[in-house]
Amino acid sequence: MDVSSIVERINDLFNVTSKEIYSSESGITYYAEKNVKKLGYCVNLTLETIEEARIHGVDMLVTHHDAWDEIYGLKEACIEKLEEYGISHYYNHLPLDDCNFGTNDSLLKRLNIEIVKRTHEWEGLYFGRIAEYDKEIEFNELVKNLENLLEEPVRSWRFNDKKSEASGFSLW
Repeated sequence: MDVSSIVERINDLFNVTSKEIYSSESGITYYAEKNVKKLGYCVNLTLETIEEARIHGVDMLVTHHDAWDEIYGLKEACIEKLEEYGISHYYNHLPLDDCNFGTNDSLLKRLNIEIVKRTHEWEGLYFGRIAEYDKEIEFNELVKNLENLLEEPVRSWRFNDKKSEASGFSLW
């Protein structure tokens, strides 16, 4: 399959209200002119993830985040490696945060938490959620639930020793 067909299929999943905003938050970083036989996915585009893609024979890498502009030279270095290895790259950031099958909503559904409100709006895209459990739980229990689901340690900050009066929390 060619890169353009894959990108078109991904883009068709989203309700695009503004093509300008959508394309500023998703798109092709590098296009290698070859068919895609093996597709890889990860959260961040980094030199390490590109190397993993090369090791595993990936023709196209799809990520949530593009290379971070905040890290001087990373984006340019990633594009050079993608070109060297002949790996196409597509990312989809805020549209994936915003949609009902994306990062935020999927995590909350897996935790059996009801979404109360979409928050942190930017140009019509919402990248935050406020959600509630059916019954009140301890903060540490929420952290443990996240760690069990993600199979990773979670950084958390408790700002007081009181039991939570509300059963909601914010994710962004």
